[in-house]
Amino acid sequence: MRKKLLLLVLTVTQASAQDQIRPDSLVLLSPEIEVLLEDETAESEESFLYGTIADLAEQPIDLNTASFEELQQIPGMTSVLAYRIVSRRERNKFSSLRELRKIDGMTGDVFESVRPFLVVGRNTDPGREMKVRLRFRTQSDLQPKRGLSEKLYRGSREKLYHRMSFVSESRSAECTLLIGTVKGGVVLEKDAGERFQSGHAAGFLQADVPAASGRLILGDFSLFSGVGLILGPPGPGSLNAFPRISGSGPGFHGYASTAEDLFFRGLAFAVSLPGLHGSGFYSNRGVHASVSDEGAITRFDGTGLFRTSQEEQTRFATRERVVGGMIGASPLDGMRITLKGYAIRFAHPLDLSQYHDFHGQDASLTALDFSYTQDRQTLFWEAARDHKGSVAVVTGGQEQIASTILVGFIGRWFPRSFNSRYGRSLTRNTVPENEQGLSLFLKFPLMTRLRLSVFYDFYRLPLGSRSIPFPASGNEALILADVSLGMGMKIHVLYRQKSKGIKSTEFDELNRLRSLVGERTQKTIRINLHYGGQNRLEWQSRVETTMVESESKSRETGFLISQNFRWTPVEGIRIHTRLGVYETDSYDSRLYEFEHDVPGAFSNPPLFGKGTRSYVLVSASLIDGVDVSFKYAATRKEGVKSLGSGLDEVSGDLQNRISLQTDVRF
Repeated sequence: MRKKLLLLVLTVTQASAQDQIRPDSLVLLSPEIEVLLEDETAESEESFLYGTIADLAEQPIDLNTASFEELQQIPGMTSVLAYRIVSRRERNKFSSLRELRKIDGMTGDVFESVRPFLVVGRNTDPGREMKVRLRFRTQSDLQPKRGLSEKLYRGSREKLYHRMSFVSESRSAECTLLIGTVKGGVVLEKDAGERFQSGHAAGFLQADVPAASGRLILGDFSLFSGVGLILGPPGPGSLNAFPRISGSGPGFHGYASTAEDLFFRGLAFAVSLPGLHGSGFYSNRGVHASVSDEGAITRFDGTGLFRTSQEEQTRFATRERVVGGMIGASPLDGMRITLKGYAIRFAHPLDLSQYHDFHGQDASLTALDFSYTQDRQTLFWEAARDHKGSVAVVTGGQEQIASTILVGFIGRWFPRSFNSRYGRSLTRNTVPENEQGLSLFLKFPLMTRLRLSVFYDFYRLPLGSRSIPFPASGNEALILADVSLGMGMKIHVLYRQKSKGIKSTEFDELNRLRSLVGERTQKTIRINLHYGGQNRLEWQSRVETTMVESESKSRETGFLISQNFRWTPVEGIRIHTRLGVYETDSYDSRLYEFEHDVPGAFSNPPLFGKGTRSYVLVSASLIDGVDVSFKYAATRKEGVKSLGSGLDEVSGDLQNRISLQTDVRF
């Protein structure tokens, strides 16, 4: 599992004047969340977590009305802190964000992490009831890929992204009882090499009904609950998300994202009563998959790429119908119990190698989750059963000791035969199956200006899988140190060691190929030095080194040195640049560095071989409500004749891309 720590920064503007964050300043996310982001986005251009963070930055939630579950979506917000906030506002509403500092456990670092995603009251102009956001983005590789130059890709080289979203809030008491907040959104995307008709479209309409304490969604939506055993957010799970783990997920959301798999399309509703809540949903949508000549589904296609004739054959090749619901209760303060389940029917029978013993057209899952949160601790567990009778379990807890020490654990048991189509729980695999493990977490201040976070995980894979075709075990240790030097300067240090079983091959003395089973260990040290926040110039320096050892290969090493600058020459114009130099022995010792992009997008390419990675990002607020962003990024490698592989191969030693985006708000 690839996890990197980068000083990710987001530029946001708060609505409350007395708590406003200057648009020219940078807001630091907690190192634990940065590790998770780099893990989820490695070599990817889709991230549900990153999309959630970006949406929260653009549309912060109201501190006085957000639910316990909604508060836990905020990076750095633990379930204990969310509980304390809800308990505090039941006695007295918040009048400013700075009152959060009075919450026990809300340290300065945590406050700076959560502040960009919260407001106190909606700062709407008199008479204004609707907010609309439009986004138009174009990205293009300047060096044509082989699939384009040889006309094997059927579309143009541009990647296009267009999005419209709106929020409507009524101030009339009578109307508010009937229809409260109404939200909606539509996204259209075409990947590079795709035809317009092969692109992706998603959208939703969501309405709150205060009179019934309910919510209704038409169109596309995502749904996750508990710790995700049967309903988890799109994308891989990660144990490093522990500070954000709760025993109850935030339910369903309108979906206007570019990830083309693992969402629902249809109707969803939820109703809440004192101490009770329930919801139901129906989905019927086309699914990207490979279907054999015998009419069986052999593979789900999660790439969302339909550039060639062969790739287009998998687009909406089958259909999936899902019916499900949840019912929950809160018998005691801080206690939540939820029973949920769903049934799936595919248009074609399944014959998948991705899942063990998953055949036929029908499947079903049920789960029960429990959580109990009080002023200093959280306990949670979730147990799920699939249609074959296989049972999976996750349990864990957190304890807030004093006001600055957090400890916790997670235990998980996923049988090899457990099948969860929409499960994305805390696992090292893509799906929760064939894994047993125990994770421990500790976060504490060593002294006034030094804070440590320690994470350790041990796991077993009892049976062989596609990636490791034999029983194996592994472990990971992660130490994060944050040092505040004052005067706007901070140092972040990461040490990580990962060990896992691997299978390799070699030729014996008779020149016969034989398989070897061994262990692979990777050690990484990273140091980030950041300065800024007090003036118009901010900078960050980073040094990282990694070493990979295994019984079948010689030791490999890699290093990365990068320098970031962010400059605000005048109000409304921001310039962000980076230059990185790297060298690794091979792809096995590759490095990642999560980087800025135009708003709502990100880049996290693998860096291997010997070369440089650089970019320039310019953002400008031309007029009120209109922002324009431009990025140029380039990777140059030494001693190579081409970059990439297959149809994505680029001739020469340079791979570069430009991005242009316009954001309109009214």
